Amino acid sequence: PAAPAPPRRFFRDLRIHGSEQSSSAKLVLLGAANAGKTSLLRGMQRGKPRPTAEPDRTIQLELSALTIRRSDESCVHLSCWDFGGQHEAYAAVQQPYIVPGALYLLVVPADRASDEHRQEVLGQWLDMLQTRAPGAAVQLVLTRVDKLAGSGAVEEGEEEEGEEFPEELTADALSWLRAAVLAHRTAHLERHASSSAAPEPLRVLDTVLRVSSVKGGKATLTAAADRLRLITAQPGAPSLPLLGGGEAATPLPSSLGQVIPANWLPAMALPAALRDGRDPAAAARALQTKEAPPSPACERRQYIPMADLQSQWQ
Repeated sequence: PAAPAPPRRFFRDLRIHGSEQSSSAKLVLLGAANAGKTSLLRGMQRGKPRPTAEPDRTIQLELSALTIRRSDESCVHLSCWDFGGQHEAYAAVQQPYIVPGALYLLVVPADRASDEHRQEVLGQWLDMLQTRAPGAAVQLVLTRVDKLAGSGAVEEGEEEEGEEFPEELTADALSWLRAAVLAHRTAHLERHASSSAAPEPLRVLDTVLRVSSVKGGKATLTAAADRLRLITAQPGAPSLPLLGGGEAATPLPSSLGQVIPANWLPAMALPAALRDGRDPAAAARALQTKEAPPSPACERRQYIPMADLQSQWQ
């Protein structure tokens, strides 16, 4: 007999296998070259600073996984898309992967947060997001705060806990970033003021993260991971304020909480596990039982950057 059409198959699987709520979502890191996107992601995956060496800068795209444990002990499995920041070289091939249902971390280097670098570090990325993913959820991240004058360096042997980068250090960069994003939003609304079918403006969260991914920045990386935990919280959690007014209900990635047939979970886990070099059977079981994958999972990939390999030899 002919296979059932996709809608019929969906409801048939729901009836036979029962339903589950999706705990998987897409996390996309965007930003200029040398903004610190890969260092930010590795720091959140490992729970401590792991700055990226120059030879290991992202070429076009790097895929990996990040698991967030919620306050109720359930897990959110994020498929992380770390895009290279060489916009002129990669923009054409990156755009098809910019979709409204993902959560975007827009990474802006604090030492280049100024009008001089506006288009490079912010404008072109907001334009791409607004064009390809109207209404998408965006979390702003101000990185490389350790590069600002007056930042405290942590010497070898000192504790990494605590706040090493006072708010006044990033006050100018934060003020510029918020004003620039609001100006972009205003321009978009004015451009479509007379249109009855205007694209929805980006949902940029009001809180801006400040991150250092080098030694001394462990607390800022922990705060970034905690922020993701808040954004991906269970339905019913407090809404999050948006820059420019309004609120966004959690969880923000639209795939989280969607009802799917229970037998789809293993199929969803297998491709990502194979891609990342993890045990596919263990990954499927973890998704079915709503457990976090083993901690080494984020370390195991189909390739190892030279800097990581050298650190294992030492």
